[in-house]
Amino acid sequence: MFPYWKWADRPDRMPDGLLTAARADLRLVYDALDRELADREYLSGPFSISDIALFPHMASAKAMEVEFSADVHPNLTRWFKLVRSQPICAADTQRARRYLAHMQQVDLEKKRIFWRGDRIEWLLARGFQQWFFKEIDEGRVLWPGPALPAPLKQGVHRT
Repeated sequence: MFPYWKWADRPDRMPDGLLTAARADLRLVYDALDRELADREYLSGPFSISDIALFPHMASAKAMEVEFSADVHPNLTRWFKLVRSQPICAADTQRARRYLAHMQQVDLEKKRIFWRGDRIEWLLARGFQQWFFKEIDEGRVLWPGPALPAPLKQGVHRT
């Protein structure tokens, strides 16, 4: 969300307090993760889907300017380096870099951003509703389509 102001075609600047609020909230998450990783290498025993699921979020934290600190979060830093070295996560990092390079070459989310429910909830809970409503009013929000199956053609039956 935050790097949006770096590469998108924006007529405004980031709302005051947005980055500070995100850093404060994520600091709580980083602190908890660092405590949990004090006595283990991975999140829940051996390397697992939980590590794979968390990795891309942690990897994007630096780009979002809400990264964790190696000095303050040494266990989380150790975990991140260990997980980043796993082939599946290294491949994901390369895929993400290719996607971001492609995204810069096309007009994907440069004028409008796709908002998921959790992002919207966070904005509203942190008091940024007026800014978000202005984004909606000015047409800078992409919404998902309905999650309904396409109608079946007459005479076609699902098995």
